[in-house]
Amino acid sequence: MKKSNKLQVIAAAIVLTFSACQKEDALEQNEQLLDLKTEIITVPINPITGEPEVQNYVPTNVVTNIENNQKAVGGQIIDDQEIRVGRDPNHALEVDGKLPKGYVLTGVGARAKKEEITTLVLEGRYVNPDGTMGPRKQFKFGSSPNNGLEVWYAVPHQHIITGIGARLSDGNITTMVLRHRKLKSNGRLSTSLNTAKVGSSPNHGLEAEFMPKDHSLNIKRTVLTRVGMREKKSNLTTLVVWASTLK
Repeated sequence: MKKSNKLQVIAAAIVLTFSACQKEDALEQNEQLLDLKTEIITVPINPITGEPEVQNYVPTNVVTNIENNQKAVGGQIIDDQEIRVGRDPNHALEVDGKLPKGYVLTGVGARAKKEEITTLVLEGRYVNPDGTMGPRKQFKFGSSPNNGLEVWYAVPHQHIITGIGARLSDGNITTMVLRHRKLKSNGRLSTSLNTAKVGSSPNHGLEAEFMPKDHSLNIKRTVLTRVGMREKKSNLTTLVVWASTLK
C-alpha cells in the first residue's frame, strides 16, 4: 500500500474514533440531563429576555386543595411544632398548606392578587428510613390554586427546606427566601446552610421569616411540613410553619 493511502486510512480511522467518542459523550450528557429533569423542576425561560417566566408558570402533576388537617407526624417525622412569625403572628390565614404525613418541604411557590394571597404551591418528598427521598410531589392551596406563580423555587436533589421568608410590594409577592440543607445518609441534615432568593426583587428585606436557629431548634433535625400566610395592605403580616423533627 502506498504511503499516501496508509495516511488516508489512518486519518479515516481517527475521524471514526473521534465521532464515536463524540456520540458516546452526547449520549452520556443526554442521560445526565434526563436525570436532572427528574430531580429539579425548572421554570420556563422567556426566549427574548432569558429570564424565568414565573408569573405564568403553573406546575403540573399536582393535587389541588389537599384535605390534610392532621399533623405531618409519620414516616421519619416524629414531631410538629407550630411557629408563627410576622407583625401579626396570631391572625387567621388566607392560605394554609400542609404536606401529607412523612413528607418534607422541598419547593414553594406563591401568588398574591388584590390584597390577598390566593395561590400557594408546596412541593414535598417522602423521607425513607435509609435517608433517601421519594419522588417530588406538588400540592396546591388557596382560593385560586391554579393561578400562575409570582415566586417559585425547588431545592436541589436530596436537599430539604428548613427556613422561609417573604415580602410583598404593591399587592405582589416580590421577594421569597428559602434556606435549605442536604439530607445525609445517616438521616441528619448537613450543617452547611444554603440560601435561595427569588422574585422580582430577590435581594430586598423580608417582612416575615422563620429560621430554626431563631427558635433554638436543632438545625440537624428541623424540617418544614406546613406553610401558611396572610397579607394586609401589601405586607406579609402573618407567616406560619410547622417546624417538624426528623427521627
